[in-house]
Amino acid sequence: MINDRKAVVYVTKSENNAVYGIVYVNLAKNPDETFKVGDKVKVGYNGKVQGTAPMAVTTLTVELVE
Repeated sequence: MINDRKAVVYVTKSENNAVYGIVYVNLAKNPDETFKVGDKVKVGYNGKVQGTAPMAVTTLTVELVE
C-alpha cells in the first residue's frame, strides 16, 4: 500500500533477520524515484523498530531494487 510517499511493505529478507513481516516505511527519503505497488525496495533504517501495528522504522534511505 502506498499513500502520500509512505508505504506499508512486506519484508521477506533482511540482514541478520533483524526485521521481517509487515513494516511501515517513508518513501519520501528518495524523492527522485516513483514507487508503485509491487516494487521491490531496499530500505536503510536506524536499527530501531517501533512496536506499533504495523511495525515502523525510521527510514534513512530507500531505493528501488530491480
